[in-house]
Formats: sequence, structure tokens, C-alpha cells
Amino acid sequence: MHPTLPSALQSFLFLTLPVWIYVAVLRWRKHIEWREIADRLGLRAPPLRYVAWGLAFSVLSMCFSVVSVRFGIGFSDQGSPIHFLVGMRPTPELIWASFLYAFIATGIGEELLFRGLIAGVLRRRIESETLANLLQALIFTAPHALILIVRPDLWSVLLVIPVLALILGWLRFRSKSVLPSALVHSLGNFAVALATMAWS
Repeated sequence: MHPTLPSALQSFLFLTLPVWIYVAVLRWRKHIEWREIADRLGLRAPPLRYVAWGLAFSVLSMCFSVVSVRFGIGFSDQGSPIHFLVGMRPTPELIWASFLYAFIATGIGEELLFRGLIAGVLRRRIESETLANLLQALIFTAPHALILIVRPDLWSVLLVIPVLALILGWLRFRSKSVLPSALVHSLGNFAVALATMAWS
């Protein structure tokens, strides 16, 4: 079954539950101002040069995603959340469902959790940006690695995830915003979803 706006928002809220708990604790127990909470989570406009970096990495991410699908690397198999798109003719409804999956259900939510909350907390507690980036990349990779339990043939994809996480972390730390990393993550997922459809 393909995503609808309510189901995508439900996935988003479930994924970002730790973020909402963090916000509630900071605001109502520690009485921290909304602006500082937003800054801690990377909810601010990034410098334009990092938007440009984000767009550049987005192009690379989308190209990798399309090539991966074309080589049959596991994004479109029966257990995938985008299996419903495989071989389907593109329609406005399916493109909308792809957008909901890529941006709402996965990309933006994962970036708020992993780069906004987790990477932000690590960076404030660890003096070395490099070490904080490595740790957030490991934390991001860990749940994705669980897929190997059921799909050991996808080991090659897991070589890319830590590299992607390091790039996303670098964007987050340098820009002090989750926008550039959310752009890369969401557009990469969107490209995967679109590439599984039958365009010709």
C-alpha cells in the first residue's frame, strides 16, 4: 500500500518522537527559549554556500540512487517500502506517494532525529568535530545494518551508508542547519522511488 499524507505524517511523528520528547524537556523542565531549542536542533536557515553544497551532494546522491536501482540493488524488492512502485507507469498519484515517502516519511524525519538531535547533542558534548561526525555516522548506520539479518545480499549498500552519513554530518556541523542534509537525504530517496517506476 502506497503512502498517503496521513500515513506519511504518522511515520514522521513516530520517527521523530525522541525529538519531541527532547523539545518538551528543554522547554518545560529546563525553561529554555524556543529560539535556542531550534538552534540546537539545526532548525535555522543555513548559509547559502552550504545550500549549494547540499544541492551538489543531492545530484550525486540521486545519481547513485538511480544507478543502484538499475543494477537491482534491493531498493525495490518485496520487503521494500517502495515495492508498490516497481514497474508501475508514473502517475501524479504515484509521484505524490513517492514524494511523501522520500520527504515526509523518511528523509526529513531521519535528518531531524539523526542530524538534528543526535549529531547536535554529540557536537555539543565532544570537542572534536571529526569524532562527533564519526559517532553520529556509526549511530545512523547501526539501524540500517539490521537489514542484513534478512537481506545479507545488500552488504554493498551498507558500504555507502556510513559515507553518506559522514557527508550529511559534515553539512550539519558546518551549516549549523539540518536543511542541507535533509535536502540530500530526501532527494536521494525520491530518486530511488522514481527510478523503480517504468518510465518507458
